[in-house]
Amino acid sequence: LSRFTRAESEGLIHKARPGALLSSEELDRIYDETEGNAFFLMEYVDALGADKPFVVTASRMHDVIESKFLDLPDDERKVSEIASLFDGSAPFYVFGELLGRSPLQVSELVEKLEQRSILEKAPGTRQLSVRFTHRKLREFQYESLSGVKRNVLHDQVAHILERRADADPERIDAYYEIAYHYERANNPAKLLECKIRILSTNLDYSHERFPIIRYEGKIYDQFDYDDERASKRVEELEALLAQVKEEPADDADIPSLEMAVLYIRGRYLIRKGDYAPGLACIDRMMEIARRLDSVPRLIEGCRQAILYCLQTQSLDMMEQYVGYGHRLAQRSGVPEDEGEFKRYEALLDIARGDLDSAERLIDECIRIFSDPTRDSGRFVLYRAACCDEKGNIMRLRGDLPRALESYRQAIELCEAR
Repeated sequence: LSRFTRAESEGLIHKARPGALLSSEELDRIYDETEGNAFFLMEYVDALGADKPFVVTASRMHDVIESKFLDLPDDERKVSEIASLFDGSAPFYVFGELLGRSPLQVSELVEKLEQRSILEKAPGTRQLSVRFTHRKLREFQYESLSGVKRNVLHDQVAHILERRADADPERIDAYYEIAYHYERANNPAKLLECKIRILSTNLDYSHERFPIIRYEGKIYDQFDYDDERASKRVEELEALLAQVKEEPADDADIPSLEMAVLYIRGRYLIRKGDYAPGLACIDRMMEIARRLDSVPRLIEGCRQAILYCLQTQSLDMMEQYVGYGHRLAQRSGVPEDEGEFKRYEALLDIARGDLDSAERLIDECIRIFSDPTRDSGRFVLYRAACCDEKGNIMRLRGDLPRALESYRQAIELCEAR
């Protein structure tokens, strides 16, 4: 049977026990406890008397739930145990990978559990998934697992989900569930990796004036961290990093994790205007990056230092970092890195009044970020930024019609995106 609604549950109770006098609060409690599950509803109906209060004890409910799992064959029990690891629905492919079974074999095992009213198909999911027919069944099955078995299974599930998420860049939201499993697996290093990825994706979008658009759809709608929430997330990363450093796992890349946390902390503080501690974090990150010869991290450090210089008009310091960034971009061999530092150089030229050099550099940037051989759609806001800067150059020259044209191009690029 499908789950009963609140009204259907009340109708069933009154029909089965017409003499029972129940208040609205008692009916609400029955529905909250049973969630409209027919099996649990009938237990409450059986406990009702015509003229006395009903009582369903915890021990009675435990016995009732336990009876659902009696004599469960080993393969079906394994499916039930895996399903209990998920707070919501469990995708079919996880069962297949953990049990080494084909989709058809998994579906046959699930059907047997559906016949026992233990599992049901989960509605409204992107892929074929199942869930328990009642949260109490899930809680009972989960609590029956030993602590060690829970940790091992959660870790295995997290690795399976992570492989799928890595293969589908659009599923950045999947890392919330992956983090849940790594946390339950007591794997702080992998949990830290997931939280870094989630927060970095957030800040790459919300903390940048002209972010790279890495994902499509409504993924960015969830990135609404205010300052208080962002600060809390950064503190969580630092606490996890301290835990990982205190009890390092064999496969934990502590220097990479430390660089990531320092970078996030530094960029966050610089955006807040806490320049001294923010730059200190970036400097420490770059020290580790130089030791490991990590060019991508060094480029990130240069970017944050340059943004600090822009906010504080520290032009001499900015010149040093722009030059360093150019050299790093040549080492990286990534044209977009070269284009980004050309734009920073153009901003430096504008600040110093060399408008001809600035315009030449901006035109080169637009060419790089418009190259049809690359995914220029990712850099549409970079192109908009270049158009905006070109408008500023024309305005400073007094050529207001061309300035207005460039500003309109920037607006159109943003609107089209």
